[in-house]
Amino acid sequence: MLASAAMVTVLAAATPASAFSLDDWLDGRFGGTALRVMPQTAFAPRAEASFATPEYRADYGLAKINAAEAYALGYTGKGVLVAVVDTGLDTSLPEFAGRISPWSRNFGFDRPIGSSDIRDIDSHGTHVAGTIAAARDGVGMHGVAYNAEILALRAIVNNVGGDTAAAIAYAAERGAKVLNGSYGPAYPSRFLLDGRVNPDYELLPAQPYGILDTEKEVAAIRKAMAADMLLIFAAGNDGQDQPTIAKDPSGAGFYAFIRPGNYAAGKYGFFRNREEIDGKNLDYSDLQPYTLVVVAVDKDNRIASFSNRCGVAAAWCLAAPGVDIVSTMPRGSGAGGGDYDAKNGTSMAAPHVAGAAALVREAFPFFSAPNVATTLLTTATSLGDPTIYGWGLVNVGKALRGPAQFAGTFNVDTRGGSGTFANDISGVGRLVKRGEGRLELTGANTYAGGTAILGGTLALNGSLTSAVTVERDGALRGTGRIDAALASFGTVRPGNSPGTLTVTGPIGFATSSRLAFDIDGAGTGAGAGNYSRLIGLGPSASVTAGGRLAPILRGIDGSASNSFTPALGQSFAVLVAGGGLSGSFSGLDQPSNGLPRFTRFDALYRAQGLDLVVTPASYAGLSALGLFQNGNARAVGSAIDAARPAAGTRPDSAQRELFDPLYTTTPTSLAATIGSLSGQSYADAMKAQLGGSRLLAGAIDRRLVDAAPAQDIAAAPASAAGFSALSGRNDGDAVKPQAVREGQLWGEAIYGFGRQASDAEAASLSHASSGALVGVERRFGNDALLGLAGGYLRTQGSTGSAVFSRFAVGSYNATAYGGASFGNVTLRGSLGAAYADTIVDRGVMVGALARSAHGEASGFGLSGQSLLGYRLPLMAGVALTPEAGVSFDRLQRASLRETGASVLGLAVSGDTVLAARSLLGGRMSLSLPWSPSLSLDMRAYWAHEFGDGAIVTRASLLGAGFAVRSAGASRDAAVLGLNLSGPLSGALRLAASYDGELRQGASSHRFSLGVRGRW
Repeated sequence: MLASAAMVTVLAAATPASAFSLDDWLDGRFGGTALRVMPQTAFAPRAEASFATPEYRADYGLAKINAAEAYALGYTGKGVLVAVVDTGLDTSLPEFAGRISPWSRNFGFDRPIGSSDIRDIDSHGTHVAGTIAAARDGVGMHGVAYNAEILALRAIVNNVGGDTAAAIAYAAERGAKVLNGSYGPAYPSRFLLDGRVNPDYELLPAQPYGILDTEKEVAAIRKAMAADMLLIFAAGNDGQDQPTIAKDPSGAGFYAFIRPGNYAAGKYGFFRNREEIDGKNLDYSDLQPYTLVVVAVDKDNRIASFSNRCGVAAAWCLAAPGVDIVSTMPRGSGAGGGDYDAKNGTSMAAPHVAGAAALVREAFPFFSAPNVATTLLTTATSLGDPTIYGWGLVNVGKALRGPAQFAGTFNVDTRGGSGTFANDISGVGRLVKRGEGRLELTGANTYAGGTAILGGTLALNGSLTSAVTVERDGALRGTGRIDAALASFGTVRPGNSPGTLTVTGPIGFATSSRLAFDIDGAGTGAGAGNYSRLIGLGPSASVTAGGRLAPILRGIDGSASNSFTPALGQSFAVLVAGGGLSGSFSGLDQPSNGLPRFTRFDALYRAQGLDLVVTPASYAGLSALGLFQNGNARAVGSAIDAARPAAGTRPDSAQRELFDPLYTTTPTSLAATIGSLSGQSYADAMKAQLGGSRLLAGAIDRRLVDAAPAQDIAAAPASAAGFSALSGRNDGDAVKPQAVREGQLWGEAIYGFGRQASDAEAASLSHASSGALVGVERRFGNDALLGLAGGYLRTQGSTGSAVFSRFAVGSYNATAYGGASFGNVTLRGSLGAAYADTIVDRGVMVGALARSAHGEASGFGLSGQSLLGYRLPLMAGVALTPEAGVSFDRLQRASLRETGASVLGLAVSGDTVLAARSLLGGRMSLSLPWSPSLSLDMRAYWAHEFGDGAIVTRASLLGAGFAVRSAGASRDAAVLGLNLSGPLSGALRLAASYDGELRQGASSHRFSLGVRGRW
C-alpha cells in the first residue's frame, strides 16, 4: 500500500502555517535565493559575437542554450504569446513594457478570480517571466525570447492557493501557444523552514496524487492541447528531500506516464478524500506530445543536486540551466535593491525552454505543439544518461533549423507558410508533409521511415536515405539526392529554379502524377540559363513512366530569367534512368507561353532516359515557321501529323523509327526530310508513262502519214480531185506504187526526253524514254490501210529533290492502226494496249537516318487516237491538211508496299489515270524539188488537256493516308513535228522524225528513225 500519514498530509494540503509560507515554499521547491551575486563565469558562445553583450551574458543560460545563434538567424519571439502560470508579474518593470497581454488575469483565491490584478508580491513569477521574455534593451539581462508577449496568469498564492487548472484553460482560450508552469506538488522535506528536523518527515516510495485536482488539471491540459498549446513544466526540486520519487519528475510533467501499462511499476498512487483508490485504469498518455518537462543543470552541465531527474519521462524531458540564474525581480527587491537577482531551481530551468519554444514557434509558425516539442527534444545536446538528462541540454540555435530526429511520425502542416529543416535528421520515424506551403530539407537526412508529401511542396536540397512518396496534392522539388525509391502520385518538379534532383532508387510515376521541368536555357546547372533534370543514378534507378509531363518556360521561381525561348529542334535531356525507362507518360502539358509560334514540345524516349524536344506544331504547316513546303510536303506532313503520337506519350516501335529522328531534325533539313517521305516519284512515273504512251501513239500516226508517199503529191496536178494520200504512185522515180493488197513491214527506233518544272505542289520531273516498234500493215483498196504494231518502251526518270528518287517504267505495247481517205477527207486512228512494270527507288532521309525504299508494281494501259483532216493540194508536190483530233489514255497500276525502308516505306494504292486531249492544227506535206523521192512532212498542233495535267497518287505512311501529285503544267501546248522519209533501196524506205511538245512549265522532245519494206 502507498498510503502513509505523511502522504495523506500532503494531499490534504494541511501544512501548518508556522512551518509554511508561499515564498519559502517556492524558494525551497522550485527556486531560491541562495546566491544573490551576478555570475562571473567566462564562456565562449557559439554564435556571432555581436549578440554576446553584457546583457546577454548576465544570464549564462542564454549561451548554454545557444541563443545567440537563434538571434543571428533573426528570431526574437516576436508575435508569440507565452502564458506564465505563476505568482504574478510586476508590470511596472521596463523589461516588459508593451509586451504584457491585457488579458493577463488573476486565478489566486485571495483576489477576485478573473480580475486583472496580477501584482507579484513574491518574486517567483517575475523572475520566471524575465527568463522567458525580458527585453533586450541594454539594461540588466534579457530573456530568451525577448520580443515575446507575456500572458501573466497569477495562480500560485501564499497560504490560500489558486486554480492552476482554470489558468491553463484560460490560456488556451486566449490563444497562448506556449505555457510555462514552474510549479508542482510539495512533498515532505527533511527540515522545517526554521532549520529544525521535520519530525513528520517520511521518505515517500511513490508520488501521491489527489484524483479530483489531478483530473481537473488534466482536463485543462487537454483543453490546451485542443488549442495547440505546448506546455512546459518544471521537473521538481525533490532531489535532496525525496530521492526516491526524485528519480522522476513530479506534478504535471509526470502525468503523461500515467497509463494502465505503467501502474504496476509502483511509481504513483491516487487518493480520494484521504483514501487510496485504484488508479490502474487511468490513462493520461495522450498528454505526452504536448508536454515537456525540464530538469535543472548547473554551469558545468551537471544535474543540480536539488533537481528531480528525467526518469520515466525521459522521452519528453529536457535539461536547462537552473542554478544561479539571473532574471528580473519586482522593483527594488533584487540584489542591492535593484531589479535583478539570481535564483535556483527547476523553476528557473523551465522558462529557458519556454523561451526557446517561443523562438521555434516564431521560426515555424505553422508548427503544431507536438512539432515544437519534437524539435526541441531532438535538437538537444546530449549530456549522457537519458534517465537523468532526458534528450539533453536544450539547444535553441539548432532547434531553429528544424528537428534532428524522427522517433515516430512527424506530421507537419505548413498551412500556406514556408520553412527549412537544415539539420541532419536521423531516427526510425518518418516525415509527413501536409497542407499548402513549402518545406525545405537541406541536411543529410538518414531517418528510416520515409517521407510522404500529402500536400504543398517539399523541397529537397539535401539528401535522404529513405523512400519518398508524393501524393496527389503534394509536390517534390529541389536539387538534392534520394538514395532510395521515389513514388509519385502528385507533382515532381526538380530544382528550385532550374536544377537537378538525383535519385538512386526506383522511380515510379502513377497515372495521376505530373513531372514538371523548368527550362530557362541550355545549361544543366542551377538557376538562370539552365534547365531542370531528374537523374536516376545507377543501375537501381529504373523509371516507370506515368502521368503527364509539364515543361515550364515562364513563371519560374528563383533566379530564372523567364525570357528563354528554345529553338525549333532543340532538345533537353530532362530525365535520366540509369536502370532503364519503362512505361509511358500519358501526355504533355504544353507551356502557355515561351515557345516559338507554331511549335510544341514532344518527348523523345530513350532506353535510359527521356528528352524534351521542340518540334513543329504541325508538320503540314512548316510554312508558318518560315520553311518552304510544297503541296506534296504538306500532304505527307498531314499524314505525319495523323500518325504522330500524342505529345509526351511513348511511340510504338513503328512510330519511334520515324519520329525519333524526325523530332531532332534541324530546321534547315526539315523541308527536305518531309519531301523525301512523300513518294512523289510514283506520280511522276505515271506521268512519264503517259508521256511514253503518247510517244508511241505519235510514232504510229507518223507511220500512217508516211504511208502516203510524197511522190504522189509531186505527180498530182494542183487541181487533181482524185489524189489519194494512200496511193503508192510515182511517175518519175524508182519506187513503185503500193499496189492494192500489197503489204509492208516496218520498224522504228525511238528516243525521247522531257522535263517538268516544279510548281507550288510538287518538285520537278525529268525523264527519258527509249524503245522500238515493229509493225506490219496492208492496204485494202486504194484508200484504206490497216496495220498492227508491237514494241517495247523503257522510260526512266527522277524527281527533283534533295534526296535521290528514281523510277523506271518498262512497257510492252500492241497497237492496231488504220487510215482511210474519202476524197480530200482523211481519217487516221490507232488503238493500243500495254503491259507495264514500274520500279521506284528513292532515298528517305530523316535527320541522320538514311534509308532506301524500293517499290515495284505492274499495270496495264489502253490508249487511242484519231485525227480527221482535209487535204488541200496547193501546187505540184505540196499539200496542206488542216486536222483535228482527240486522244485518250487509261493507265492503271497495281498497289504496292515498299521494301528496304522499314516503317518509313510507303503503302502505295493502286492508281488509275484517265487523260484526254484535243489536237487542232495541221500538217504540210511536200516533195523536195531537188529530190522528188524525198518527202517532208511538217506538223503543228495546238493541244489542249481536258484535265489539269497533274497525276495524283495515294499512299499511306504508318497507316495514315495522303495524296501526292506530280507537278502540273499548262493545259495548252504546242505540238510540233518534222518527218523526212526517202528510199533506201528498191523495196526499202527510211524515215527520220522529230516531235516536240512545248507548254508552260514542261517540254518534251522525241526522235525516231525507221525503215520499211514492201512485199
